[in-house]
Amino acid sequence: MKKAGYYVRVSTGRQEKEATKESQIDELERRIAKDGNILLPQNRFVDDGWTGEMLARPACDMMRDAARRKDFDILYAYDRGRVSRKFAYQELIIDELTDAGVEFLSLHDINAVTQEEHVLQSMQGVFHEYERVKIAERFRRGKLFKTRDGKLLGYNAPYGYTYVLKSGTINGYFVINEEEAEIARKIFYWIGNEGYTIRKVIKTLYEEGIPPQKGKKEYWVKSVIDRLVRNRTYIGEHHYNKTEAVVPKRTLTDSKYKKVKRCSRKLKPVEEWIKCEVPAILDERLFNKVQAQLEKNSKFASRNKKHDYLVNGIIRCNCGHSRVGQPSGTQFYYRCSERIYNYPLKPVCKEKGINADVLDGIVWGKISKLLRDKGLLKQQAKRWLSTRNQVVNNDTEIEQIKAGLTSLDTEEERYLKVFGQGLVNIDVYEHNNKDLNKRRENLLAKLKEKESETNRRQDIPSLTIEELADRAKKTISELNFADKLEIVRKLVNQVVGNQEAVLVTGYIPITIKEKNVTYKPIHRHRRTTKCRKINSF
Repeated sequence: MKKAGYYVRVSTGRQEKEATKESQIDELERRIAKDGNILLPQNRFVDDGWTGEMLARPACDMMRDAARRKDFDILYAYDRGRVSRKFAYQELIIDELTDAGVEFLSLHDINAVTQEEHVLQSMQGVFHEYERVKIAERFRRGKLFKTRDGKLLGYNAPYGYTYVLKSGTINGYFVINEEEAEIARKIFYWIGNEGYTIRKVIKTLYEEGIPPQKGKKEYWVKSVIDRLVRNRTYIGEHHYNKTEAVVPKRTLTDSKYKKVKRCSRKLKPVEEWIKCEVPAILDERLFNKVQAQLEKNSKFASRNKKHDYLVNGIIRCNCGHSRVGQPSGTQFYYRCSERIYNYPLKPVCKEKGINADVLDGIVWGKISKLLRDKGLLKQQAKRWLSTRNQVVNNDTEIEQIKAGLTSLDTEEERYLKVFGQGLVNIDVYEHNNKDLNKRRENLLAKLKEKESETNRRQDIPSLTIEELADRAKKTISELNFADKLEIVRKLVNQVVGNQEAVLVTGYIPITIKEKNVTYKPIHRHRRTTKCRKINSF
C-alpha cells in the first residue's frame, strides 16, 4: 500500500463544460482504489483551465513541491499530455518525480520499466505534442476555408450585433441588435459631429447610465471605445483572420501564473484579411468623419505639448500605478495615472505630483556621475579594448551563410518546378514558399550583421585605455536629451515614490550608496508650489 496523488489538467472552457475534469478524476480515483493505494485530500492536484504549453501552473508547482517533500509515493495522471503538451516539459517533470523517488503512472500510456519501454514512452510524449499542433492546424485551416466560402464562424459579435448560430444548412450570421446599435450610433455621432474626445464619451455614457456590454464595471474604458470607433464592421466590412495571438512583450502584471501563453494580439498583413459582408449600422461618411476627428484629437492632445520627461514610462506611484508627465502652468509634474484608469470615478490615490525637472535633474546627475567615474571608465575601456583587439575571423561564417542562401535558391527552383508540373496545389506551394522567404530573411540578417561587425573592427582606430576613457568622459558631458533618454532606459529599471522620497533601481553593475532621493518642501505662500530643497543620501 502506497501514498498516492493525482494530477489533472483541463485547458479549455469546452473541456470544462463537457466535464472531462470530473471524468478524469473519477477514472483516476477508481484506479487508485483498485491498486489498493491511499489517496489523501492534500494530494489531489487540479489545474482547471490551464494551457499545457506552459510549465508554470499553480497545481503543477504544488505537486512538484509535494513530491520533493515525499508527500506521496506514486503519482497518477490520465496521460502524459495532462502533465504538459510539450515533450521537454513532460520529461522534466517525470525526471523530477523519479529523482524524488516518486513513481509516475499514466492510465493511457506505456509505463516504462525497461530501456526499450522508456524509448517508446518518450515517443508517446512526442506524439502528444504533435497531436496538439495537428489539431490546432486542422482547426485553423478549416476555419479559413469556411470563411473564404462566405461563412461566419462562432463569434463574439461586436457591440451592436448579435451572432445567430448555424442552423441546418443556414450558416451563422450577424443581425443588428437595435438597442446596442443605437448606443453605438450615439458614440459615433458624438465624436464625428460634436467633436467629443474618447474621455468625454466615457463620461457622457457614465452620466447617462449606459453600462458597457459585459457589465463588469459601471463605466466604459478607453480601449473598448477606441476599438469600437475604429471597427469597420459598423459600415458592413467585417474581416476575419485580421489578428493573431502572440506572447506579449510586456506584461501588465507580475503574476507568476498565466493561464494563456499567447495572451496578446497583433495585426496581420492586410492581404491576409478575409472580408465578410455584414449589415451596416451607420454610413461610411460618418465613420470617416470619426477617424478624422480621432486623428485631430490625438494631434492636439495635451500630452503632445513640447516637454521632455526623462523617466516617463518607468516611474511609478507608491500606490502601484504608473506616473505620467503632465504640465501645470509653467511647471511639469509626474502625476499618478490612477485617476485616468478609474475615470470617470473619483481618484482613490491621494499622492501629489513630483516636479519633473527636479527629479530628472537628480536622476541624470547620479547616473552621469557614475558614468564619468575615471576608475569605472578605465575598467570598461580595458574590457572593450580586449574584445576589440581579439582576432576574429568571420570569413568562414560569411561563406557558410552565402552557401545557405544559394541552397535556398536551389530549393525554391525545385518547389516551383514541382508546382508547375501540377504535383502540389497552390496552398502547399505558398506555405513552402513562405517558409523559404522567412529562412532567407534570417540568413540575410545574419550576413549583414557579420559584415557590419567586420567593417566596424576595421574602421575603429587604435586607442589607449587613457585616451578611450577621456573620450568617453567628454562624450557623456555633451549628450543631448535623446541620448540621455536612451541611457536611462537601458540602466534604470524602475523609479518609485512620492514628493518625500523616490527610490531608483537599475542595472548599473557597481555598488551605489546613493539609493534614495528625498524632497523636503519649504512652505507655500500660494497655490503654486515653491522650489524645494533637495537632499541626497
